[in-house]
Amino acid sequence: MQKYTQLTYEQRYHIYLLNSQPLKTTQQIDL
Repeated sequence: MQKYTQLTYEQRYHIYLLNSQPLKTTQQIDL
């Protein structure tokens, strides 16, 4: 839980997207 709280809101949002829609977010976050 401590590691999760250290994440930025943007990182949390990306993780949320990855968990909800892996295929679409993988293409969008492709760096």
